[in-house]
Amino acid sequence: MFLKNFLTVILLFLIIGCSSYKIKNIYFKSETIKLNAKIDSIDSTEHYYVYYISNDTLKAYFSKPKLCSNSFKTSLELNKTYSLKVKTDANTTYRFKINMGDDLYVEDRFFESDEPRLILDDCFNICGNTINIDQ
Repeated sequence: MFLKNFLTVILLFLIIGCSSYKIKNIYFKSETIKLNAKIDSIDSTEHYYVYYISNDTLKAYFSKPKLCSNSFKTSLELNKTYSLKVKTDANTTYRFKINMGDDLYVEDRFFESDEPRLILDDCFNICGNTINIDQ
C-alpha cells in the first residue's frame, strides 16, 4: 500500500514537473549610450576608419566612413579620453558574449585584436578624424 502511494506521488510529480512550458520570446534591442573611452588606435581601409577604444571596463571597436557629411572642429588624438555617444547592437553583443569576440569585417578585410573587443555599430560624435566634444 505504501509503495503504491509512493509510486503514485512520484508519477504525479513527474507529470507536473515535465509538463510543457511556453518558451519566452527574446527581443534584441539596440541602444545609444554615452561613455568615456580612450582612442587606442585608428586603422583604415580605402574608404573607412576603424577606431579601437577602451576604458576600465570595456574594449571595443567600430568603423566610420572616411568621407562624411559634417566635419567637427576638434581633431582626434590617440590615447586621449573622450566622451563618446555610441550605438550598440544587442545581436552583435550577444554574439560577442557567446563567442568572446568576433572580428570586425570592413571592406573585404577582417580587423582583429589581441584581446576580445565588443563591436559597436556607430559613434555619433566622431566623423573622419574629427570629434564633436560639445555633445
